[in-house]
Amino acid sequence: MVFFFNKGLGKSWRIIIVTGNRPGKTPPSTNKQGGRCLEKGRNNRISHIFNKKAIGRIYQIKGLHKSSPFSFVCADLRDISKYAFVTDYAYRILRRFLPGPYTFILQGSREVPKMMLTKRHTVGIRIPAHPVCEAIAEALGNPLISTSAVIGDGPVWSDPKEINEVLGKRLALVVDCGIIPAVPSSVISLVNDEPLLLRKGKGDVSTFVENGSS
Repeated sequence: MVFFFNKGLGKSWRIIIVTGNRPGKTPPSTNKQGGRCLEKGRNNRISHIFNKKAIGRIYQIKGLHKSSPFSFVCADLRDISKYAFVTDYAYRILRRFLPGPYTFILQGSREVPKMMLTKRHTVGIRIPAHPVCEAIAEALGNPLISTSAVIGDGPVWSDPKEINEVLGKRLALVVDCGIIPAVPSSVISLVNDEPLLLRKGKGDVSTFVENGSS
């Protein structure tokens, strides 16, 4: 089983799923049943937020406690408004910086499963500027779990060969997007319309620093 991401008309991307030698329908392991998928090069394991079993498996693989919810990837801004409370101020910020290398912390909505919420009922949401991420999120129709490809306190892998050797047998599907440096996203809280820089990573964060973040 292989995913091919091909540029279609108008430079858009389409997903072709191949089972054996013929294109076919999305296999259950990568659709709503929540197969665990790793986009090699994006350094993320993927599972949608409504599958507790698949999410539990990710916690097990990474050796993490379930008290630390994962962030998740949405297909677009309309998706974000479904799973988080987005004020006019927050919307302007999201529209300006997304897609991009940012994780925004927002108040979660009732659509979000409890295991995806922090104790303060917040969620971390991303829209990466990467055509493969966008294509998968749009095709599967559910927000996707996003977490670094690392186990415990070990290094974050960015080489597709290393990722496949270590984790390939534990995942339903591996998508090779090439090597991309393992630089974490910048994390910004927009709760109560008070921008707060929680982690400086990839991307320009000068706007939030100027607004009093640290």
